[in-house]
Amino acid sequence: MKYVSNTIVALLSALCCSCVIVVDETERGPEEGTTVVVRGSEDEQCDPVPYEHRAERCDVYEGRDCCEWYVGEGCFEKYCFYFHNCEWHWYGESC
Repeated sequence: MKYVSNTIVALLSALCCSCVIVVDETERGPEEGTTVVVRGSEDEQCDPVPYEHRAERCDVYEGRDCCEWYVGEGCFEKYCFYFHNCEWHWYGESC
């Protein structure tokens, strides 16, 4: 039952939100990360992806996806994309 209710919540979230995030890991090479694409509808534009280069990894959560980008000198910045308002939020840096 819990699985069914989570599926329903996910479907409702997908229907109510105008932004779609696509995480593509199909062409991942040894020095490439995850491609993150965010699209908005005509009436609402999403925040642009924080960096043009590929994210190193992305984790999917309910209502948001979080990705880490390599920023140099052994450091990564973490951002989370929230579906309900199409915005990226910075969550810190780790080295």
